[in-house]
Amino acid sequence: GKEILTNLIKNLMDYASTHFRTEEDYFRKFAYPEAGSHMKEHSDFSSKVKAFKEDYDRGNVRLSIQVMNFLCDWVQNHIKGSDRRYGPFLKSKGIS
Repeated sequence: GKEILTNLIKNLMDYASTHFRTEEDYFRKFAYPEAGSHMKEHSDFSSKVKAFKEDYDRGNVRLSIQVMNFLCDWVQNHIKGSDRRYGPFLKSKGIS
């Protein structure tokens, strides 16, 4: 429903802001070699969530399916892919 989608979009925006900032601070601090491409994925995610919010604010009621598909893709490709690649690098720098 409308209330759930409103909360989901807000939580996505909050998540992106906090989580991405933390990761990117580590990337800069330790000169992560894949930082550029990884940060581009973050930027693309943030842009997409912003577009979802704008569509939602304009009354697009079919947005929930698009958001769910986007999140499934994000989990499969970014979290289970890109995010796992930096784990060993940061661990070698003493970050666990």
